Amino acid sequence: MPYIQLQFRRDTYENWRCANPLLASGEMGIELDTHTFKIGDGTLRWNDLPYGGLRGPGCSGAHTPQSGIDPTLAFIKVPISTQNFDFTDSSYNISIPSCFGSNYQPIGASPNTDTTGFSITMNSKYNLKNLPAIKGTVAYWNGTEILYMQIKFGNSSTSNSIRARIKNNSNVNSVDSSNNKRYGAPLTLTIDGISKSAFNGVQNIGLPSPAQDYAIAIYLTLLN
Repeated sequence: MPYIQLQFRRDTYENWRCANPLLASGEMGIELDTHTFKIGDGTLRWNDLPYGGLRGPGCSGAHTPQSGIDPTLAFIKVPISTQNFDFTDSSYNISIPSCFGSNYQPIGASPNTDTTGFSITMNSKYNLKNLPAIKGTVAYWNGTEILYMQIKFGNSSTSNSIRARIKNNSNVNSVDSSNNKRYGAPLTLTIDGISKSAFNGVQNIGLPSPAQDYAIAIYLTLLN
């Protein structure tokens, strides 16, 4: 006999967080890897919705999603080098989630490891029409305590400053294989000007494993 197959919107935790869609009122979205769900209200986007809490016999309520690294958070922890920092060390201390982007590249790496920054190719959903909103924090160890500062977004000629800027990698009016405008995508985020002279007394923390030791940590959070 004929039957109707009903399927709800579904995806992984990371993909839901990346897309952050607006569910219609009463629409259900399921996280396949955490076995949790959310129900839309037509107003709040996915990241702001609470997880479902419908109760039934033998059910104690909604599941708690699995813990893990926030897919909207990128972090870069690097040790000092001869004059500045070693942004070439990607063995442990560099994490760029796919939601954020890919193709991490140290700046000024060749022929040595004395570098002053890095670049990241942003996720393809971002372009000059849909710019990423990013908050940046820098923390460094001065031998006594961890000190914090905010990244300056915008170009600057000041030597003791951390500069962040976005550049398009295609023509604004170029189109992709489906004839959709690319609006400059993919975008490249560049953060540079990170010299030791900007961080008074900076030094490696001194963790037991050289691959895990670092002097400066940079955290980049996507807000959209």
